[in-house]
Amino acid sequence: MCGTLNLWGVKETVVVSAICNVVVLASLIVIVIVGFARGSVENWIHAIPEDSNHGDGGYFPYGAAGVFTGASLAYFSYGGFDAIACLGCEAKNPQKDIPISMVLTFGLIMSLYVMVCGAVTYVAPYYTLANEASMSLAFSFMPWVGILVSLGAVLATATGSFASVLATSRVVFGMAQDGIIYRKLTYVSSNQVPVVAILVSMVLPALGIVLLDIEELVMMNSGGMLICFCLTNVCVMVGRYQPHHTESKGVYTSAEKLSILASLSFWVCSIAACACLKGLGLTLAGIGTAVCFLVVGVATLIVMKLKLDEIWTPSTFKCPLVPWLPAAGLLINSALMVSLPLMTWARVGVCTALGLLSYATYGVNNSNITLSKIENVGYGSVATDASRSGSINSAGYVYTDVDKLLVDDVDE
Repeated sequence: MCGTLNLWGVKETVVVSAICNVVVLASLIVIVIVGFARGSVENWIHAIPEDSNHGDGGYFPYGAAGVFTGASLAYFSYGGFDAIACLGCEAKNPQKDIPISMVLTFGLIMSLYVMVCGAVTYVAPYYTLANEASMSLAFSFMPWVGILVSLGAVLATATGSFASVLATSRVVFGMAQDGIIYRKLTYVSSNQVPVVAILVSMVLPALGIVLLDIEELVMMNSGGMLICFCLTNVCVMVGRYQPHHTESKGVYTSAEKLSILASLSFWVCSIAACACLKGLGLTLAGIGTAVCFLVVGVATLIVMKLKLDEIWTPSTFKCPLVPWLPAAGLLINSALMVSLPLMTWARVGVCTALGLLSYATYGVNNSNITLSKIENVGYGSVATDASRSGSINSAGYVYTDVDKLLVDDVDE
């Protein structure tokens, strides 16, 4: 149903999603108000489980390890924010609108998450919520609230599916437009909808739902998103410490190589440090080894900052405190990564290997950006079937008539 609505058009999807979001937001507000009004602080402080399978009780029952494990499992719930960035070509003023919308949305959703979790555990002990319908059960003493919670959960799932298909289809469309995957995926219907990209974005998740358990899917989704956001932090550092494309002439310069090496080295050191703390615990050996890895990682960033000049180009929004803020993001995400089971990373590794195989057998020979590097020419010099129908900007993105149609569809 969600995929079919996306096939209808962007405007229709946005309208239906907005209606669902209003109902979801109303249900969450009711949960917060009723929870804090009818609950008790005793459920936070003196909630002692009957068995040891639910931690030690109290406000911090599972310790720091439990917090990181829970955060890593729930990481997929923040997947909607990258959907905003994926729709950059369909925004009227992306340089200004996208950063503002992402910051406001993130702040609102984070506040709601904290308040709802606080209200639910305030009204019922945490160890009684180990159920798929835990929020409804927490308000079982007020049936009408339980019904509202169930309705909100269904609509929240629907809006998540809308956003997922919408964002994924645009990623598939952009990759196909560049040539990194098959260009036939760029087919657009008469009402300016990337039909094939949407169908692919529907079929692949459906196969995962059929073949895997829901818990396995959640962990795989969280693992994949952690990798994506780590790579985003790496790209922020690399992009801030590299020459303009007009200066690099399509080849990797020594500055680019150094920024890539330093960023990836810090990421590896962060993972190693977090793994040491998890494996050895808060012992002298664990802390000492973790500190050593972090010192090496920070040293690589210092070398990058001293050796390379930071690029300052006119822009409406820029990430501040580079490279330290992206480095902090890498460290936190690395701590969440090591909290996931090894089997999850085995599954994610298989999916990554399949993606790399596709790139090695097709994408490397057809991607505009890759060809511009291999052929040692500028981005604007790569003449492909996709670029003949449009133009290539300084970032290597091919703007065709399809993009204009998508933007016009939204503007209407």
